[in-house]
Amino acid sequence: MYEFKTVDFQSDLYYKVVDLRERVLRLPLGLKFQKKDLETDSNELIYSLIVAGNPVACVQARPLGCDTVKLRQMAVEQSWQGRGLGKKIISKVEELLRNKSYKQVELHARKTAIGFYLKMGYEIDSDEFTEVGIPHFRMIKKL
Repeated sequence: MYEFKTVDFQSDLYYKVVDLRERVLRLPLGLKFQKKDLETDSNELIYSLIVAGNPVACVQARPLGCDTVKLRQMAVEQSWQGRGLGKKIISKVEELLRNKSYKQVELHARKTAIGFYLKMGYEIDSDEFTEVGIPHFRMIKKL
């Protein structure tokens, strides 16, 4: 049904993932990616679930030190939401990170996504804060 792939920075697939991120995460907030928004992507691990050559889910992992990584830019194509793809990609990425000796994952979850991450074993680790104009919480999970 889908293929899990590591996405190479500036590859054709990378630009398809950027388009997915923009459509799912930015445009609903009235935002578009600027060049500066993508500058750190070259230093991150980027993963995607692919169907018929197109990404339907993606997430990025930014190393924060020798044992902690931050997940960011989690997106699932709207027409594919509700099919368990978010859980599949997070589980696979956590497995890969564990194999790379990371011990902890953190992320900034939109308030609307808190339930999803709680089900995945993450814990809220902050008070509510605003990021990109909407409420978020920092969440962590030990691997």
